[in-house]
Amino acid sequence: MPLDLGKRLRSVREEKAISLSQLAEKTGYTKSFISQVEKSKTSPSLSSLLRITDALGINPQEILHREGTSEKIMVKKSERDVYNHKKSKAQFEFLFTKNARRKMEPLFITVKAGGLSDSYSHEGEEFGTVLKGTLELTVGAETFYLEEGDCVYFSSHIKHHWKNSGPDEVVALWVTTPPSF
Repeated sequence: MPLDLGKRLRSVREEKAISLSQLAEKTGYTKSFISQVEKSKTSPSLSSLLRITDALGINPQEILHREGTSEKIMVKKSERDVYNHKKSKAQFEFLFTKNARRKMEPLFITVKAGGLSDSYSHEGEEFGTVLKGTLELTVGAETFYLEEGDCVYFSSHIKHHWKNSGPDEVVALWVTTPPSF
């Protein structure tokens, strides 16, 4: 189920009575950029989304997951939240919904050819396995080429980024702890 990220960000900003100018000042982004995000004309990078949610004083999970689904222990494929990130050419499919007690965040990540993430770090640890294609993953100064069935486990506080430099899409199962979205 597609996620209207921009609409949710705008709703939170308006509920907190924060103007576009104030949010721009807090984040260091332009009013124009924030307005385009809120109108879903552009997708923020993960690091930009984290900066915006931090400036709004909320956990990114509050934006990325639907309300009213926090106690589910089983989620049908048709009920999953999906976030399409145009800039990185990636789709993030949240396998479970928001729950404050959860310590892990499992995702399917599908990356189109040429897709890449920003370099970022955050609290916690990550586990990933490639289900299809080849994913280039850089953790610190080391680069790994993960093929189908290959796994990786690392500390998220080390700067990392991923890239699909192959001709086919990559599908990976990724788990972060604690949840970072």
